[in-house]
Amino acid sequence: MKKITINNNLFNEAIKTIKGTLAVDDSRPVLKKCQCEVDNKYVRFKSVDGFCGTIIKIEHHCDNVEKFDFVFNPFLIDYDKTYCKTITVEKLDNHVSFKWLDKDLNAVEKIVNDDNDLFIDLDGVYKNNRSNESTSIHFDKNLLLKALKGFSKDRIVKITFGDPEKPIFIKNRDTSVGEIEKIVLPVRMGDEK
Repeated sequence: MKKITINNNLFNEAIKTIKGTLAVDDSRPVLKKCQCEVDNKYVRFKSVDGFCGTIIKIEHHCDNVEKFDFVFNPFLIDYDKTYCKTITVEKLDNHVSFKWLDKDLNAVEKIVNDDNDLFIDLDGVYKNNRSNESTSIHFDKNLLLKALKGFSKDRIVKITFGDPEKPIFIKNRDTSVGEIEKIVLPVRMGDEK
């Protein structure tokens, strides 16, 4: 069966997460959409705008699920304060059905045509970073964002990575503000899987 059910709020979080990497221009219309891939254990939402990409993977806890995928224009549904409501996603012959209950407990169904749009192979792009041979450095995202925001006059910065236990170095391209250099220290993590 090509059908899953996930929590409303998890669906919304997935859409909010990928929203930042959806294309905003019409040069490649498929990049204004997101790809949804479902297998027997996970649902993955993917987006790419041509420069940045995002993949979010959520366990769906459904049984007897056949693998399926589709591309759609992302949308949000009503937030559920009880965290109990779910959205059902089902792929039928030539469309995808989304069904959920709104805040007043009215049944809502959104039907999306499945045009079999070709999407960018993000897994191929991410493949090298997922390998055991790549180097990973953990950072507090707020500290990294704070450092990058400090280059307010510069759009392009150079980031130099070294040893995973040493800081990264960030430098501007010497604009009218002058030369700026920053470091961000990595966060020490325990053993990972």
